[in-house]
Amino acid sequence: MTIHNVRIALAEDHVLVRKALKHFLSQHPNFEVVLDVEDGTAVLTEIEEKKINVDVLLLDQFTPRTITRDIIKQIRLHFPLIKILIISMYVDYAIISDLLELGILGFVSKAAEPSELYAAILSAATGQLFRNRITTSALYWKQSENNQPGSIHFTEMQRKILQLLWLEKSTQEIADEICLSVSAIEKIKHQLKEKIGVHSTVGMIRFAIEKGIIVVGAY
Repeated sequence: MTIHNVRIALAEDHVLVRKALKHFLSQHPNFEVVLDVEDGTAVLTEIEEKKINVDVLLLDQFTPRTITRDIIKQIRLHFPLIKILIISMYVDYAIISDLLELGILGFVSKAAEPSELYAAILSAATGQLFRNRITTSALYWKQSENNQPGSIHFTEMQRKILQLLWLEKSTQEIADEICLSVSAIEKIKHQLKEKIGVHSTVGMIRFAIEKGIIVVGAY
């Protein structure tokens, strides 16, 4: 498989929606829909029986949470090379965060623009987590819920500074926005580097994105 030939499986219980998605994705020159079925169980059966090669699975979260979890676990166990994206009309950050821990590579709302779904599939095909607003917010939600001993805690001031650094604000601009001196901002940045264990601003930003501290797209 190359990025120019992504083999896609669709698991969607509404036939009209599934067929519309298949037609829509088939218009992309780099995509090939090799399987469209009603649910994740059918995906497993079809792949096992027909030996279908799949790169990216679009799995609708139409089943109860426990079943969705089981399907993802089975796919990850038996077909670890398949990259999974969740598509749904309903956004629940707790559930999305839970599924991200199981190894899905992103969540796309059915209300999203077509370009977002294209981008998500291309990102997943390369094994990258698709960080749209929903996925990133789910990561942020998990970080805020997990205040466990031994984890790194950040004050609201530190979070704000990390967010502003992500937005490419200069030290002077950050100081003006949160009403501190430039030297105070530099001191906080130095403290953040020591807390995180990195040596550069890029390292801080990378860590903050990975841990969901920075909400990508937030202004």
